Amino acid sequence: MAILLGEISDGRIDAEQAWFWTREWQAREREADDDRAAGRGTRYEGDEEFLAALDERTKPLDADA
Repeated sequence: MAILLGEISDGRIDAEQAWFWTREWQAREREADDDRAAGRGTRYEGDEEFLAALDERTKPLDADA
């Protein structure tokens, strides 16, 4: 954390963007990179397709009853 604070105070990292450079966030970025490299993910051709898939995944369990 001290290194991050030094980078912010030196002006090399914008304080508004410091969250991105935390150890925890960078670990999640590496996870996402690994998932993408392994083909774990879904690509949508457009907004409509994405929103329809999101609606389907978030509808209540009893919506089809």
